[in-house]
Amino acid sequence: MNDNAESFSIPAEIKQEAQEATLRLLSAKSKRVYEKEMVEFDNWRKKRGLEEGAITEEVLLAYFFNVEKHFAASSTWTKYSMLKSMLKVHKGIDISKYGKLTSYLKVGSRKYKTKKAKILERNQIEEFLKKAPDVEYLQAKVALILGVAGATQFRKHFQKWLHLLGSLIQKVLPGME
Repeated sequence: MNDNAESFSIPAEIKQEAQEATLRLLSAKSKRVYEKEMVEFDNWRKKRGLEEGAITEEVLLAYFFNVEKHFAASSTWTKYSMLKSMLKVHKGIDISKYGKLTSYLKVGSRKYKTKKAKILERNQIEEFLKKAPDVEYLQAKVALILGVAGATQFRKHFQKWLHLLGSLIQKVLPGME
């Protein structure tokens, strides 16, 4: 079977339906963010005096060289992924085949050191709930209790957290039962 569309006459209606289907390749949720990235790329090209159709591996290398100056490697890869989808859908250009570009992004990723999030231990949470003054930290304590209760096995810790929450409320609103 021949996939060469130019050797066949394709009715306008089929072309229109194919165009509509192509536009649905991007989820409605992400579409605005992807379009914004495409606009940023187009604006960068215009500012550099590049012609409308000038989308080559060399141009993309220069673009990501500039992107990398302002964003972490993970954000650069996100921008690459969005641009790759937009260029494939709207211009028929598959930048995943640009070996120099992907190699360049991989080298940038090796230099990037991820930041590990700080995690409170159980004893630190309990100490904070018991010792931190309620006048200053009541909202933080309530948010912490609800967050931990939601993130852990709810039934296992619910009674303990409810008791702590109740004692906090009684301190702030005495006489309430």
